[in-house]
Amino acid sequence: TKLSEFDDVKVFMAWVPGSVIRIGLRETWKKPGTGWFQYDDGIELDQEGFVTRINGEPLDEERMYHIGTMDDFFRARDSPSVGAFFKDHPRPLEGYR
Repeated sequence: TKLSEFDDVKVFMAWVPGSVIRIGLRETWKKPGTGWFQYDDGIELDQEGFVTRINGEPLDEERMYHIGTMDDFFRARDSPSVGAFFKDHPRPLEGYR
């Protein structure tokens, strides 16, 4: 018996460079859809919607950040930057919870 509509949702862990995070959030906000990149209060944006800080520290575009995501995060139609990164750098997804 399912307890909720989210019983079948899998959360994956992935490594993403700061350069992709910086623009990736903003790209998903351009149109309504299921690929909207969500974030918490540890993320700070500038007035144009680009990520500038993570957990109080300046975003490092060269650093790889470990994120939790859904299995459809990698679609280029939602975020061209994210889609291009994973097309050029395919990696197996780490286990899910």
